Amino acid sequence: MTVKIAQNSYGKSKVRLIKVARDRDRHEIQNLSIDIALEGDFEAIHRDGDNSLCLPTDTMKNTVYALAGEKREIVVVEAF
Repeated sequence: MTVKIAQNSYGKSKVRLIKVARDRDRHEIQNLSIDIALEGDFEAIHRDGDNSLCLPTDTMKNTVYALAGEKREIVVVEAF
């Protein structure tokens, strides 16, 4: 009997992001919780122990912080 992984995903939940837009008279604060989900063919991770296609969850978190630093305001979290 052959076992096949039908759907495979992983990610990082609840990446806390507080973004402050500093203007002269007023500061605007955005308090966000970001969830990241990656889907794909990760069968080799489970079958062969090959983690070359596996993105570490700390890298996901740090990518959120880097992208947040490039944008002035996050209007729609899903588009971010």
